[in-house]
Amino acid sequence: MKRTLASLVALFALVLPATAAAAPLEGSGTISVAPDPLVVPATTVGYQGEWLAVDVSYEGEGEAVVNKVALSAGETGEFSANGSNCGMLVSGQHCTAWFALKPSSLGEKQATLEVTFEGTRPAERRVISGRSVPAQLAFTPAAHEFGVQRVHGEGASGLLEVTNSGEAPVQVNNFEVQGATNVFSTGPHNCASPLAPGQSCAVEVYFSPQDQVAYLGELRAYASGGDYAAAALSGRGGRALIGPASNPVQFGSHAVGESVVKTITLSNAGDLPGAFFIAVVAGGDVGSFRLLSENCTMVEIQPAESCSLRVRFEPQEPGKLAARFAMFGDGDDGVMVFLEGQGLPAETAGAEASAQDAPYTYPAARKVRKKRFGRNKGLHAPTRHAARRADLRAGAARR
Repeated sequence: MKRTLASLVALFALVLPATAAAAPLEGSGTISVAPDPLVVPATTVGYQGEWLAVDVSYEGEGEAVVNKVALSAGETGEFSANGSNCGMLVSGQHCTAWFALKPSSLGEKQATLEVTFEGTRPAERRVISGRSVPAQLAFTPAAHEFGVQRVHGEGASGLLEVTNSGEAPVQVNNFEVQGATNVFSTGPHNCASPLAPGQSCAVEVYFSPQDQVAYLGELRAYASGGDYAAAALSGRGGRALIGPASNPVQFGSHAVGESVVKTITLSNAGDLPGAFFIAVVAGGDVGSFRLLSENCTMVEIQPAESCSLRVRFEPQEPGKLAARFAMFGDGDDGVMVFLEGQGLPAETAGAEASAQDAPYTYPAARKVRKKRFGRNKGLHAPTRHAARRADLRAGAARR
């Protein structure tokens, strides 16, 4: 046992000096940090900028063991670090640490970058800086006009480009419509990735009018930090307004069994063309009204143009009679014309017509009524005297 301990002691005595002789020595060479100066790429508020690779190298005898590369003073919260691959460096070796700017406000930002070492080598310190700049986005075109679109129709779409016109990368966070949000809306876009200076992406915008009025809106593209670009949006709702000069159309009074034909002109007073594929007379006293012909269907009636139809009114019964003429197409701009007329009884109408058509008759001469006398009330006075004289003559003859 004693021999064994002695042998171990002798062995350690031989090994330890060899190990100490083999251990690397802390060098007194030079540490370099590049680039000089340390300036991270500019970026916008709230957006992390591009990484700056900080190179640490050693030149000289022995070695330098890097313990840490970090930010130690100044506005350290305005920067981001992404670690390093630094460790033991011998002459001519390099390692890298990565830093970027992630500002919370605009302006110049500074901090102290510190490289610390194991052993007695003093730390290396450098100033690291960067600028936070406004996000600069611009729409192309700066305004979009959708023109006149049919109310409750398919609507229209437009493609707008948004470009980074600034000096730092910009992340487009979202798009938003201001103003007439019920008719303007955004669609797909390809702006998910950050835009480098001069780079563009595009967004689709829709317009679907609900009324025949003019609409105004604004499309905004928001970047990190709240900055945004704006494009004016405009459009107008339109429709075909087709109808007669007056509605309802009056056919007047006519006898049962008689008929009258009226030509009705329909004009388009709207701002879009109208097209119809069916025209019918329906409703109410449809038997008294009949559509004879029309040139309003299967054609497109442009604004300020007109078409016409011929309708016969033949009352089937006395009284007020009414029906409707209607045209239908693919859209909701249908046409409804109300038809009205008065039916007269045939005999009343005939008597009225005879009285109106008979020649003028002068009134008969008025008879003068004679005054009557005595008991013979049916005889005039001269006639009664003659009768009395005749009676006297007859009595004298009898005597």
